[in-house]
Amino acid sequence: MQKVPAKRAVFWLRSALQMVRRYPGTFLGMGFIYALIGLVPMLGLLTVVLLGPALLGGMIYAGQFADNHEQTRSRPQFVAMFRAFQGDRRLGSLIALSLPAIGVFLVGLIILGFVMVQMKASGTLPTDIATIQPIVLMKALIPRLLHWIPLLLGLSLLAYALTFFGIARAMLEDCSAWTAMGSSVKAVLKNSGAFLLTLLLILAASMLVMIPLMMVLMPIRALWIVSLLYNTALYALLGPILYFAWKDVFGLDHGDAKTDSDRHEAETVIEV
Repeated sequence: MQKVPAKRAVFWLRSALQMVRRYPGTFLGMGFIYALIGLVPMLGLLTVVLLGPALLGGMIYAGQFADNHEQTRSRPQFVAMFRAFQGDRRLGSLIALSLPAIGVFLVGLIILGFVMVQMKASGTLPTDIATIQPIVLMKALIPRLLHWIPLLLGLSLLAYALTFFGIARAMLEDCSAWTAMGSSVKAVLKNSGAFLLTLLLILAASMLVMIPLMMVLMPIRALWIVSLLYNTALYALLGPILYFAWKDVFGLDHGDAKTDSDRHEAETVIEV
């Protein structure tokens, strides 16, 4: 496990952007599928939460292959996104890595339910919630949810710390979920500057993309398009970002893991 300076976060993001620009069809296609799944009412959210690490693991795998074959310009296949589903034991570990996100999601639902029960008891929320306009309901809920934000932010940071390096370790090194999560937290603590700067850069880039999209598409009530475009770009970048972070911190210590994509080249790539 290596310690890297905080500024490496800039390198991770820049390298991910270059990789997406080099292979836009592959990575934007993967991001589009991920975003499209998330748009399916209810089922999409559950699928993304449960299978998200496995799909993201495939995108990390594609990033590893593209990086290892940069000189030959061998292109990672789109189907690399589903590498974890191709019959090996990694799928179970990657699904287990969804537990932190599930935990945060459940805590959020419990807090929301608690607040709504309080509002009903005080008479500030009608018994028939279906009759309330969503905007009116949000305006009533937000002030009561504000003091829960620090707790949710803390839990979210913990979930990110458990999976930031963990998904790549489970996918590329075939670690168990528990080993991957434990080592991920240790790596985040050792490289807290790079970890936090990466999250801040992703947040800043997200705002730069989201705000103009919302200004253009909100008047025509096409927020689902905003969500689709934003998540496509986000997840196209996220796989390569996590790959380069893993490579910097763990890759130098695991020579076998670095050549993992080579061992499966015939199954997951096509030569161009």
